[in-house]
Amino acid sequence: MNIAIVDDSESDRQLLQELLIRYFDISGISITIYPFQSGELFLAGLSHQIIRSRLRLHNYFFNVQPRICTRRIRSRGFSLFA
Repeated sequence: MNIAIVDDSESDRQLLQELLIRYFDISGISITIYPFQSGELFLAGLSHQIIRSRLRLHNYFFNVQPRICTRRIRSRGFSLFA
């Protein structure tokens, strides 16, 4: 499971990260935590990964090349990295 922690306080991010690690460790669930200092950094850091994941899924399910997916998204007026 991927978890993002967004908080401007480093001590709060660290505390929450430690609590989450303990909780999920007891539950037997593997997690990856991504700490971010601001919402802007969070969106900038993950937007590219999310878009790439969506293009890979689309290619897998519909057998369409990622560049074709990109063209279709842009032709509908959406930005990939806004």
